[in-house]
Amino acid sequence: MKHHRTTAAVLLAAAVITAATGCGTTTDAGTKPAATPSKQTDPFTGLTAAQIELEARTATAAASSLRMNGTIYADGQSIDVNLALDTKGNCVGKLAPGELGTLDIIKNGPTVYLQGDERFWRNSLASAKRNSMPRAQSDALIAKFQGKWIKATPAMAKAMGTNVCDLSRLTDILDGDGGLNPDVKRGADITENGQPVAVVYEREAGSDEVTTIHVAKKGKPYPLRVITTGGIDDGDLYFSDFDQPVDATPPRPGQLLDPTKTAGV
Repeated sequence: MKHHRTTAAVLLAAAVITAATGCGTTTDAGTKPAATPSKQTDPFTGLTAAQIELEARTATAAASSLRMNGTIYADGQSIDVNLALDTKGNCVGKLAPGELGTLDIIKNGPTVYLQGDERFWRNSLASAKRNSMPRAQSDALIAKFQGKWIKATPAMAKAMGTNVCDLSRLTDILDGDGGLNPDVKRGADITENGQPVAVVYEREAGSDEVTTIHVAKKGKPYPLRVITTGGIDDGDLYFSDFDQPVDATPPRPGQLLDPTKTAGV
């Protein structure tokens, strides 16, 4: 079996595309300041690239919360992601899956609330397998959805929790088997967004796919950025807000719409 891949982008791509197309503010990852070479003292002196990568995986697996912000690609489309999630089952943020619109998410424990824009709901209705709703009826339904939160069905809530908002699953896969990855190499250190980072990377055997991880050199060795290029599911994700509270306060009653009561629209 192939050694685990420390690429959150690939994991999240599969998760997000499943949830978003089956049922985000567009991130600013592309506008972040360019990275510059770092001349900071190296806390990883004496460690191999594989050991640095292991430290990053271990730190992430121990985090109680984090935020992911960036763009991933799956099945030929881009997905903008901005999600804060924790080990208590809370998750808040936005997904913008390509041309499908934008979806806001609040997951409070097992309960999930969704708020889509007009384009998201229109695409969702159009892709429903058994949708035979007349255009006028769907227009009226979408109008009712605007500005409202909808409580997800148990099946959808389970899918969101399993595929998108499960930090424990994400960190378990990141941590892999907990061993060293001999294929990881170290590049030149840089300073990105004012933070010195060590750069480690792995090239997929027999392909052009490269996964690059920027590991914090100050504080805990968290992965601050994961970039995957040259593969089928590329991505560029920034990680931040480690161990910070995730405010998953449910929408107020007046903001909620019960979809089961819109059947007559």
